[in-house]
Amino acid sequence: MCIAKPTALDKMNELKNLLLIIEDSYNDFVLAMLDEAEKSDYRRDELLKYLRSDKSTLSSDVIKFVMVDLGLYNEYRSKEHLLI
Repeated sequence: MCIAKPTALDKMNELKNLLLIIEDSYNDFVLAMLDEAEKSDYRRDELLKYLRSDKSTLSSDVIKFVMVDLGLYNEYRSKEHLLI
């Protein structure tokens, strides 16, 4: 018996569900995290691992993880000079 590998859509659906069950989840937070996850398979997969590992996480924990651990803060900062 062969078990199908999860598709990108399957992973995004799982991510959405995990984001929605966060205790202090809110729509803009979920949409922003899904938007960032769509930009990179690596980012999506790391975010999934993080959410699977700690079911008691809060939205602020997730935002910190994405900004600091996944490097989003540095990515946006490096583009800041383009806005001037």
